Amino acid sequence: NLLLTLHYHQDYSPAALAREHRAWAERHVAPLAGMRAPHPNDARHDRRLRIGYVSPDFREHSVARFLQPMLEAHDRDAFEIFAYADVSRPDRITDELKRRVDHWRDTFVLSDAELAEAVRADRIDILVDLAVHSGRNRLLTFARKPAPVQVTYLGYCSTTGVDAVDY
Repeated sequence: NLLLTLHYHQDYSPAALAREHRAWAERHVAPLAGMRAPHPNDARHDRRLRIGYVSPDFREHSVARFLQPMLEAHDRDAFEIFAYADVSRPDRITDELKRRVDHWRDTFVLSDAELAEAVRADRIDILVDLAVHSGRNRLLTFARKPAPVQVTYLGYCSTTGVDAVDY
């Protein structure tokens, strides 16, 4: 939360914010780099890509509102969609999102390491983080690089600082 809050502090330039993010990663991400392993994903080009979305905000939240039409628009012939939901209090929006994905995983009780193993077991090709440094984020799951391509989208206005996040 400190990193998120620093964006609103008048004394922090973009360069200072980048340094803070890198320092966070040195403390928290670097020790986990040894847990990264090759991915068992199918390399055939004629199969559906598996995309996993990770978020605590699959509920009444602005992230969910932006995500709903995108999930609905995915080409189901080309993509198989997984949701890793770190939701403590599911609601009506949670139920709507469940209907828009192929696979729903409730992850609230999983540790970061257990979530990384679940993603790896699902053979996710592209893993999308929707929280980054906001509350209940799973950056330490992403630090373990459970998917060959990892990206952030929507839920944060800056870098992760995490070298295992590709885009």
